[in-house]
Amino acid sequence: MVACSLAAATLAFSLDAHAGIGAPATDANGVLHYPVTSANEGSTPNDLRVVLPAGLLATDQRRFLYVLPVEAGVTTAYGDPVATVRALGVLDAFGLILVVPSFTQIPWYGDNPTDPTLRQETYFVDDIVAGLDALYSSTSQPGDSGVPLPPRRLLLGFSKSGFGAVSLLLRHGHLFDAAAAWDAPLNQTALSSLPGMQTVFGTQSNFDAYAIPNALPLDAVELAGPARFWLGGYSSQTSWRNDMVAVHTQMTGLGVAHVWVDGPMRAHRWDSGWIGNAVAFLNQAAPELDGGVDAGAEAGADGSADAGMGGDADAGVATTADASADARPETSDASGDAAARGCAGGCAVGTAPWSPRAGAWALALVLLGLIRRMPRGPLGSLSLVMVLLPHGRCP
Repeated sequence: MVACSLAAATLAFSLDAHAGIGAPATDANGVLHYPVTSANEGSTPNDLRVVLPAGLLATDQRRFLYVLPVEAGVTTAYGDPVATVRALGVLDAFGLILVVPSFTQIPWYGDNPTDPTLRQETYFVDDIVAGLDALYSSTSQPGDSGVPLPPRRLLLGFSKSGFGAVSLLLRHGHLFDAAAAWDAPLNQTALSSLPGMQTVFGTQSNFDAYAIPNALPLDAVELAGPARFWLGGYSSQTSWRNDMVAVHTQMTGLGVAHVWVDGPMRAHRWDSGWIGNAVAFLNQAAPELDGGVDAGAEAGADGSADAGMGGDADAGVATTADASADARPETSDASGDAAARGCAGGCAVGTAPWSPRAGAWALALVLLGLIRRMPRGPLGSLSLVMVLLPHGRCP
């Protein structure tokens, strides 16, 4: 079956691609570079980097790992996020599509209230996410009704982009499945002189709508259930550790389940050893729908999750809201179940996302997410039923 065994590269671009995303070029390392032009970012094309997992099938559910940049343009001042993630082996182990966008201004993932060419949130959601959903849309599973599996979208960032990851999940909880943030200024409530902050948000009243301490109480009910946030730290930038602790404490008080990993201290960079645990958590938070068996479970069973960790063990003891009886301390070798939880080295997971009780929550949230993404009426109901039916891979 030629259609079922398409190589990943052949899935990279369609002539009917989303407006604004041009044809890609492939570099010597196999990274796809898409030029993206959008009125939301001015007239200068931005570089959108994409790396596909090995063996991606046309029928596979798309699972996007959005690694959010810290600086404008494409720089390696804080390490290379593409090289760091690829070196861990998690893309192939978990079947993740790596996506690293770029921005003309220092990204804070907000929209300026008066400048239509500085709308970073709209650019990311409407141009990048929607564009890649169209470019990499999954075909129907063999024997089903022709309805493709809905994509899963995961957010990863640190520092300013950690703020962006948490903010985007809070503001677009129906669109993104989970977010991981490390050593980030999450507790900011005042528009300050942090690089790029005033340029992007413009006014205090506009920033008020993005400030995480303001948004959490409003979204606490919607965020009930299994953990969708991974919060970790810290670096020598003590102020960011204080911010992370403050938001962890706020989430705990509100009953928002999350994984909390406090330490050890690492360099404030992509490649300082924190990404492996964060990605392992994200993989478990949004499992692949594939014939009733998720990619994360398969990876954990054969040890590939552990292989992807790269010795990334966090020594700090993590605590979260409503720590449950089965959220037991893990060993420091970042192996087995600890790697799958994304909290190797010792942690408790709020509201027990992998317990039987949380399983019911997970099913409810999956159903809610599917219903939100599908059309109303008989067709939408049929689509929901068909998506939940077992699907098989091509031989």
